[in-house]
Amino acid sequence: MKKLTVRVDKYDYKLDLDAMTLTLKLHNNHEIKLKLVVPRKRVEKYREWSNYELVVKHDNGEFWISVYFKKTIKSVEPKTLMAIDLNFDNLTLAVFTLDGRLVRLKRFGHHLEKS
Repeated sequence: MKKLTVRVDKYDYKLDLDAMTLTLKLHNNHEIKLKLVVPRKRVEKYREWSNYELVVKHDNGEFWISVYFKKTIKSVEPKTLMAIDLNFDNLTLAVFTLDGRLVRLKRFGHHLEKS
């Protein structure tokens, strides 16, 4: 078998972003600890997100691990709507309030070739 991919549930691993390690739980209570080889800047970007799944891939004798993160965001109510109209000679942007009042209209001229 050349390629093998396994999805690992979050209860079967521990991700420690401070120590930059990943601990995988194996059979018979064995564990293996791996050092993360990823820039610290990338780790900091996802620190506040929650990880929910790990994918281990075996490809041509090498193992690759991908950690999937998710972030819950708060939905906000829109205050305006924007309409975009792209034509061959101009781009028009219009901003409206929710009750349909025009707030701003801006036209940008350009020239597109017909194919």
